[in-house]
Amino acid sequence: MGIGYPVTITSAESWGNAPVLTYYHCMAPKILKFSGQNPINALDMRLSDVLVEAFVKKDQPNYSDTG
Repeated sequence: MGIGYPVTITSAESWGNAPVLTYYHCMAPKILKFSGQNPINALDMRLSDVLVEAFVKKDQPNYSDTG
């Protein structure tokens, strides 16, 4: 389960102006920031696995951001 490399996802408010990729998804009513600097933990994984997978696959032909 997961995407195979370290990633941390947290709310934009707690990141401030961190120089990381910002991505918004309909499944999460807030802006999320992705960083490859820290390993994801089990609690984050359960909450964000779908968001990460959607982010990774967003350029695929079958991707839909309509919910």
